Amino acid sequence: MTIWIITMGNRDVQLKSNKNWESLYEEIRFDEPISDCDKFWCCDEFEDKETKRFLIPARVLGLAYRRHPDDYQDLAFPILDSFHDYFKKKLGAFPDKIVVLLTDQSAILASQVDNKYSPYWQDTVELKPIVESYFRQKFQINPQFWTLTPESGRGLDHWDKTLGLVETTLYAKQAELEMQGDELVYISHQAGTPAISSAVQFVSLGLFPRVEFLVSYQYYDDEGCLQSQAEMIASSRYWRGMQVQKAKQLVKDGLPGAALTLYQGISETVRDRDIEKKLDDLVKGFNLEKTCDNRQDEFEVEAAIQRVVNALDLVELFFAKGNYLQGLTLLAAAQETFLKGAIKHELENKTVTLQVKGVNKRLSAPELIVWNDAGLGFIRNPQDKKYRDNELKRRLQVDLKQPIFDEKLDILKQLNFPVDNNDIKSVFWFYDKKNKKDCFQFHKIGSNTGMYYWLCNLRPDLKPWKLLTWIAQYEREREADLRNQLMHNLLGVEPQEVIGYLLGNQRDNRYTDVISTYQQEVKTPFIREIKRLNLPFEERGLSEELQHIVDSMH
Repeated sequence: MTIWIITMGNRDVQLKSNKNWESLYEEIRFDEPISDCDKFWCCDEFEDKETKRFLIPARVLGLAYRRHPDDYQDLAFPILDSFHDYFKKKLGAFPDKIVVLLTDQSAILASQVDNKYSPYWQDTVELKPIVESYFRQKFQINPQFWTLTPESGRGLDHWDKTLGLVETTLYAKQAELEMQGDELVYISHQAGTPAISSAVQFVSLGLFPRVEFLVSYQYYDDEGCLQSQAEMIASSRYWRGMQVQKAKQLVKDGLPGAALTLYQGISETVRDRDIEKKLDDLVKGFNLEKTCDNRQDEFEVEAAIQRVVNALDLVELFFAKGNYLQGLTLLAAAQETFLKGAIKHELENKTVTLQVKGVNKRLSAPELIVWNDAGLGFIRNPQDKKYRDNELKRRLQVDLKQPIFDEKLDILKQLNFPVDNNDIKSVFWFYDKKNKKDCFQFHKIGSNTGMYYWLCNLRPDLKPWKLLTWIAQYEREREADLRNQLMHNLLGVEPQEVIGYLLGNQRDNRYTDVISTYQQEVKTPFIREIKRLNLPFEERGLSEELQHIVDSMH
């Protein structure tokens, strides 16, 4: 036994001639729901210039012909006719059972009856008598009719809701087919909204053991007339196509790793392998993997700032998709990396002059202040666990047992670190009761507070954004610091909390959504200051990159 399930669309029944239309319409114009609209559907208004047929909305056409279901000499069924020819000429037999999927959105679109262009009038439920008569005469079979009837919410152009409705309908009606085993099921899904077509494809592949897709395509014949012709497509091709579409959506959603895994399962050609390589590179980019061959080179300014700019694009993508946890964490890292890279950039050509053993010694800033895995700070050998300043003392050529507190403070002053800034004093200086002297906590110069004020001192023209200024506050309210709450307490986050955080723990009634707040109050000024400081980077264009990869996937 073979079964054929076909969707009916607004254009599947057309009017070949308008000579009888006005009289047919006159019979129903005062009947509901036509009378509720009180508009005349003129044929000329719906004429297809290519086929010279008239595409009257399906509900109107069905209502006009419901009193004359067998009298359709004025009607054309181009798609159904192409399927009829395929079954008769190619397969040599008609299906044993035919199911026609109709649509009826009257429960949710009743208020749109007075709008002649509403989807309500494009519903196919009223075509049932016409289609039933067509199949009896052409296929010698009485078809079954299943109607997609949304009861609430969005219409049949809504992808997610329609998928659920199609799934519920097909699974509920499956028993009516009285299938005994692995009967072959033909699916013709092109008619109706794109959401219906996609849903019928997806659900049928999971519901029926053996599926073939019977589709129709249009072409121009030798006389320039538009014709329809049917062809069969194996379910394996459809399955692959659906997997590709899933992979494309995963890329758009910022999940290239999932897209890569999916694509690896369907790769067939050299071109597919090339796409796999692009996806793999994208995964590495999303993970901010090494931008240099040498690990140490990753702490160079150009590589670091490029990671920052790339991260800002990723944050925007995460926020746009509602992935606030990933976005906030990445943004915090981007700001800290920016401070380190910007300071290193400013120190590259600076020098320090110190008097060591009565001799003036001139050293470059990069010989004294470095950025590595340990962060930004005075140079040190990771192996020097007990005496942290041994490497610095070797550079200064002083006795390893000699304290160099004053020398380190002098270095910072010469490198424009705001040692005497009031905000710095409150955080960095403390009184050592044991030795009865003021001490400076040199390890804090690489903190957000230290780096922020240091960069401001190096570049008085810096125009920081609100969030950067706020994270520089050493004593900020912990419960208001979303980054800390996420990192240390794994607490959730609401959109309004994210907005407040991006504004530097402030309120601004102008902003009601995360993405615009981020774009205007963080990303735009962030990029502006990167450019102002002449930090090297290349514009990446993440959205364009993603679209390029999506376009190459077939």
